[in-house]
Amino acid sequence: MLRSMNMKWRDIPKIDAHIHIIPDEVHAASPDSDDEFSFAKVSSYQKIMDQFNIRRAIIMPFNDPWLMSMDFTVDAAHQNLLNICKEDGRFSCFSDVDIRNTPENTCDQIQKALVHSEFCGIKLHPNNSGMNIDDEYNDIIADLAVNTNYPTHCCMPIHFLSAIAQQNMK
Repeated sequence: MLRSMNMKWRDIPKIDAHIHIIPDEVHAASPDSDDEFSFAKVSSYQKIMDQFNIRRAIIMPFNDPWLMSMDFTVDAAHQNLLNICKEDGRFSCFSDVDIRNTPENTCDQIQKALVHSEFCGIKLHPNNSGMNIDDEYNDIIADLAVNTNYPTHCCMPIHFLSAIAQQNMK
């Protein structure tokens, strides 16, 4: 039997396992941006964490380096993610993927990021990369994830899953 302690939702310690934060340098380069990510700032999310007792948050990149750095490279995106996490120890992050690179180069970049304890997994986003989850490119990354024992977060809209399921049923 559960005993009520009159806890309010705000007071319960939480982990937010999927957040998006855009680095300050990207916000500064687009000060007039008026989209859903214009509010995805470190300082804004830190206030939310304090207000709602969020003890840890995992930043998920987009598989799109244009959203995570002004150098437009996955290495720069990883550095920005690492800087955010080091500035506030409540953040962790997943490594990013840039499909402009070869799968082997991508795996090297992922491994370079995962050396840092702030990185805790690999993010795949088929919708943003324009690549199917079962593409050979992603298979190579999946092999890396299995061999290194790192979790992989795959952000797939349900219609992608339905299409894969229907294809496999044939």
